[in-house]
Amino acid sequence: MAPLGGVFTVPCEVTVKKILPALRAAIAITLVKNYDVTPYRAAKLLGLTPAAVSNYLSGRRGREYLDLLLTNPKTSSMIKEIAEELLRNQKIDKVSIQLMACNVCRVAREVLGA
Repeated sequence: MAPLGGVFTVPCEVTVKKILPALRAAIAITLVKNYDVTPYRAAKLLGLTPAAVSNYLSGRRGREYLDLLLTNPKTSSMIKEIAEELLRNQKIDKVSIQLMACNVCRVAREVLGA
């Protein structure tokens, strides 16, 4: 894994460049593999294009920290919780999902020592 940044790299910058793509990939994979959601429906739930979800599922995007998110017990549990929340609610509370994503990123940064 590449270093997460230098002295002037703020945590959210690391998140946007490195962790957020892996988080999107992890949620898409979880929805498709664990909950039998079609890639198209996963895209709608995540607010992404079907092409983006296809790239996440194939590993063309978000691969760098994907294993960390899926194998770490805390982050994998949080990802499952986000997937279930997306499936449970017809009207998704974006702020709630965003806060859940921020928590995953915070834990991931702690695990990475960033």
